[in-house]
Amino acid sequence: MAQPITTLEQAAEWVGRLVQTRERTIDQLRSQDRTLDDVFALAQHDDFVARIAVLKLYEAVPGNGKVRSRRALARAGIADNALTKDVTAAQRSRVVDLLAKPLPREES
Repeated sequence: MAQPITTLEQAAEWVGRLVQTRERTIDQLRSQDRTLDDVFALAQHDDFVARIAVLKLYEAVPGNGKVRSRRALARAGIADNALTKDVTAAQRSRVVDLLAKPLPREES
């Protein structure tokens, strides 16, 4: 178990590592060096990956934009602010299936 953060310097270092991990992971998704399944598997062991917002991950997948990602998350019952560690396997597979095919247009 990780030691608790007791100083501002430790907190700043922790946040810096979190941001670095998020940016690296999103870049790997964009360049297709890593898949969503890889990221979710890594989140089981890496606390920094587990704290990445799911919406940011789905937006990083080539071919998905903000609107498409938000609609897929909503259809799968996942909150916009959910973290990687909070998403169940069933929800993950539902979103991956939704993102693999065109979503129907919503009427305004």
